Amino acid sequence: MSNAQINTDRNLRLQYLAGLSLNNYQETKILNEITRTYQFPENLFVGAGARVRLLEERLKIRKPAAAP
Repeated sequence: MSNAQINTDRNLRLQYLAGLSLNNYQETKILNEITRTYQFPENLFVGAGARVRLLEERLKIRKPAAAP
């Protein structure tokens, strides 16, 4: 951190906004949003068919949980 830039901005808006979300736990909601439309990228990986299918199996994401 010795090379970190010191914030000399007198307007502490960014710090204030960051503090608003400090204890805001939304990881389940975010994961559900991502997994709702996730599809394995068929044309992204190159390799033997069996190895690509193994990769696809490993990258499968669980179904979204029910919303609270």
